[in-house]
This record gives sequence, structure tokens and C-alpha cells, in this order.
Amino acid sequence: RMSCGLLVGDDEPRDLQDEIAMASTSASMSTAASGAVVAEACVLNLTPPSKIGTGICFLDHMCDQLTSHGQLGVTLRCGVGSGAWFAPGRDYATGVAGRPHDRDIFVACGTALGLALRRVVDEVAAAATAPAAAAAATFCCPLDEAFAEAVIDLRPPAERRGACAVRLEPYGRFAGDAAAGRKWIGRFRTALTPAFWEALAAALGADLSLRRVRGDNAHHILESCFKSFARAFRAALDALGSGGGAALHGCAPPAAGPLPPVAPPPA
Repeated sequence: RMSCGLLVGDDEPRDLQDEIAMASTSASMSTAASGAVVAEACVLNLTPPSKIGTGICFLDHMCDQLTSHGQLGVTLRCGVGSGAWFAPGRDYATGVAGRPHDRDIFVACGTALGLALRRVVDEVAAAATAPAAAAAATFCCPLDEAFAEAVIDLRPPAERRGACAVRLEPYGRFAGDAAAGRKWIGRFRTALTPAFWEALAAALGADLSLRRVRGDNAHHILESCFKSFARAFRAALDALGSGGGAALHGCAPPAAGPLPPVAPPPA
């Protein structure tokens, strides 16, 4: 369950900031900036839990899918200038107006997280007992009525490094209009979703494709997308570490025909 509040700013308990910092003591932070926003991230393989404070509560919730579904310990913190880090599960501004840092938060957090994931990829590749023939995976994830697909290649050819295709619109149905979709989920601006993924893919150096197969609820569509990415990343990472090939989870191969009907049980 997601619980959101408002940023407490300088009143944020110091031990919370210390706890976030302590989560990354065994790995250095990856830093990125966009406009006035600075973000730092580190990712520890197979080492949950996570501490995530992007300043946008719903984005925190989405990034936490990397912990639940990717078995990754994610520390991601964000702030404006030299001010205090945003607190996890808190929004940096009230309402949907007067939010000057939204785009920069999406870009800075996506970039910092992509850089941190890249370090994990490099560490796993260096420790692999045999070179991997491929480090790619496809994963499809349902969430209630929604269904999204993620396709990732961690070792793409040079011309595809950083490529990203995001096809999630429309974000559900809004006011009965199937073509409109939601513009906001809480204080998360849905139109900025591609900016986050494009920044992450560029920093990760991966070839990434995300698409909505179906879905009428914007929250479900986005959460299905983040879960699919987390699972696909984990599958591709495991393939890289084991020297295996491409992995396909949750979907039939595109060339596969329909499955034959199951025979009825004997009378």
C-alpha cells in the first residue's frame, strides 16, 4: 500500500537522512543533475531493502518495484541545490500547480539510477565465469486489468546503446474518454514518464522498450511497466552472470502460434 505525505524539508529527522546514507556505505553513489535538481543513487545486487526519496511520492513507489521484483537494494535520493534531501514517501510541493522541478526530478533520478544500475551490470559481468552470449530479456507483467511488456538488452550493439522506446499512452481512461488518459497520478505527471526512462536507458547504456499491451487504470499501467522492467532487468542480469542467452519470461515468443487446446480429463 502506498502512503504519501508532504516534504518536511529542514524539519526532516536527521536520523532518517543518516539511515538513507548508511544504506550505501558499501558502494559509492552515482550522481546526476538536471537544472537545479541533484540526484544520487546506488544499487546493491541481491541486497534489499531500499530507501527512495525522489520528492514525488508515486515515483518513489514505482522505483521501489526494483526492490520487490528485481531483488535490488536501491538508494535513491534527490534534492534542489544544496538543500535537504527530499524525504522518502513525501512530495516536495503541494497540488499540481507551482511545481518547477518535476521534469528535472524525472531526468536526474532516471540518470542517477541508470548509472547505478550500470555499475551492477559491470560488476556482474566482471565476476561471470564465462562470457555471456547475450544479456537480454523480455518480461510481461499483469496487474489487475493492466498488462505491460519490457524488453531490455544490457549488451546491445553500439548503435543501440541508450535507445529507448516508451509506448504507454493513453494512461488509462479519464472522464469516460478512452483516448485522453490521466495527466496526473497524485502529483506524478504521467507525460514525464518517458523522460525518466529515456534518461535511465541512456545512463545504463541499454536498449530498452516498454509498452502497454492493455489497461484502463493509469496506476496499474505504470506499476505493471515498472514491475516488468524490474523482472526483465533481473533476468538479463542473471543471464549475463551465468553466461546464458536471452531470457523470455511471461510472454510467448513472437513467432509462436496459439497453444493447442487442452484435452479434457478422462471420464
